[in-house]
Amino acid sequence: MAENNDLQWDLDEFLDHDVAKNFVMRFENLLCVFSPSVKQIYTNYSMFFPREDNHKMVVLPNDEAYHDTFQHIEPDSVVKTGIYIMPGEVIGKTDLLLAIPDKNSENNLKFLPLKQGLLGIFNTMKGDKPVLPLLTKGDLRGFETKHPSLHLHRVVLDNLEERSSLERNGIKSVIKEKLLQLYNEL
Repeated sequence: MAENNDLQWDLDEFLDHDVAKNFVMRFENLLCVFSPSVKQIYTNYSMFFPREDNHKMVVLPNDEAYHDTFQHIEPDSVVKTGIYIMPGEVIGKTDLLLAIPDKNSENNLKFLPLKQGLLGIFNTMKGDKPVLPLLTKGDLRGFETKHPSLHLHRVVLDNLEERSSLERNGIKSVIKEKLLQLYNEL
């Protein structure tokens, strides 16, 4: 089986690797992970930090839960959102934040408590253009050089034309269920 480089994330840009590791571990199995090279969404995985390379994180899909992986997801169906999850320290708060692009200026971010931001995401799921967030390689980023953040991508169900409505609904349900778990843990 070929090595999937999409599941090996670099931590090189972080001054404090432990802070980045602790931050991203808060979301293990609470946000799905997409691998464009194998066209799969993983809903059941663990995060592994190899001892021999302190600058890497590896997403390990649970190989005993093959049914928790969605196959044949075209990469163009997963798009950037411009939405970030970040620690409250970036604005002098203690809780997690959701940073969303300001409608008036793409370069400015509006900060909300993560719990409040998740409610907004849940509201989109009632409509025909739901925001269904997930992670992909490169989404763990530094913010203002010292704070880790997670950029969210989203899967666009309308772009999954070759997937059945049952499978599209399954993707939506799993992502919603995981976000509800995250919401309840906050």
